Amino acid sequence: MEIKNIIFDVGNVLVCWDPYAVFKNYFKNRAEVESFLKEIDFENVNLAMDKGLSFKEAIGGLVKKFPQYKEAIEAYDKNWLSSITGEVEGSLNLIKELKKAKYNIYGLTNFSREKFDICTQKYPFADSFDGLVVSADVNEIKPSEKIYKILLSKYNLKPEESVFIDDKKENVDAAQHLGVNTILFENTLQARGALKKMGVKI
Repeated sequence: MEIKNIIFDVGNVLVCWDPYAVFKNYFKNRAEVESFLKEIDFENVNLAMDKGLSFKEAIGGLVKKFPQYKEAIEAYDKNWLSSITGEVEGSLNLIKELKKAKYNIYGLTNFSREKFDICTQKYPFADSFDGLVVSADVNEIKPSEKIYKILLSKYNLKPEESVFIDDKKENVDAAQHLGVNTILFENTLQARGALKKMGVKI
């Protein structure tokens, strides 16, 4: 089956996301930041925000629970854009080439809507999308099958005509389970090569 649709994750596929860039100002080194993130259960709190919990509510809850880290925790809201450290090298050019070659481009991302809008003001990659599903808008996150089905249904995409590119294995596996072609993203050069092997003409 001919590939017609390329679906991109955003964080660490199109733009680099590293919360250390925010928290490094409040701790001595990366090891201390990682210990702090583990203590406050940052991963699960971040996923809750991706699923629709507001930053105000999430940050407020963390400050109440960990008042000793108030300044650092609040900084993640105030200075969030600093956690986006730049574009992933070559990814936006890859999208431009795919668009020029008449492929349909979609986004499927675990992201807070309020922060997604801030991100795309600085990095306007979403302007190239033919369609987009942001997790916070649908209150579902990858790797739940529901969010993939929402995207496929919303834009009437056939799994076998689509390729999903994500940097997390569990997200790729979930898409593959639904019959979508997948690429586990390492870098743009590797993704480009994988697309070519699938017959994508770039």
